[in-house]
Amino acid sequence: LRLSSEARCQSTVGEITNLMSTDAQRFNYLMQYINMIWSAPLQITVALVLLWNELGPSILAGLAVLVVMIPSNAYIAKISKSIQDKIRIAGCLVLNIIAVFGRGGVGADQRENVVP
Repeated sequence: LRLSSEARCQSTVGEITNLMSTDAQRFNYLMQYINMIWSAPLQITVALVLLWNELGPSILAGLAVLVVMIPSNAYIAKISKSIQDKIRIAGCLVLNIIAVFGRGGVGADQRENVVP
């Protein structure tokens, strides 16, 4: 991570640490799944050949379902992300409400004077 001195002055230490952590995490994920680039098509091809030898042309129905489900899965993932964003926003709102009103209107200085 290379930053100019001006960029370092504009960013906090927490922001820079967060960026470095995120970059390291993404690199870690890349290394874990780099073999999937070549092995996934090979595995699918081998599985289809073996199924063709056992079942014949009837595997085409399963293959058609697989092809139809790929765009469906992308659509469902898009909806799920939208719902997760809404839940995250609602969670932040609830935490802010609790921070403001969670003490029942009793401040830290008033709690000492309350008789149980």
